[in-house]
Amino acid sequence: ICLELYAAVRRGEHRRADDLLAAMLPFLRFIVAQGLPRAIKAGLELQGRHAGPPRSPLLPLSDEETRRLRELLSGLDGNPLLENTAVGTP
Repeated sequence: ICLELYAAVRRGEHRRADDLLAAMLPFLRFIVAQGLPRAIKAGLELQGRHAGPPRSPLLPLSDEETRRLRELLSGLDGNPLLENTAVGTP
């Protein structure tokens, strides 16, 4: 979605860019609220990429936070705004 957002802005498709940003906002708010290192490491683990635990004093996401992150990532992965797009084309 990030690449398509960039491409939409470059093409001057402001409404599409706004729609893409709106789709990303729940995810962006979540990762900022939970702390970038914690959320990014958990997201990598959910994708099968071992990132290890965050360094002390940070703690890993709770089970509930991880469940919510999984839901947010699933929503982004299957977002209908990305169907039939040429990501990255100016």
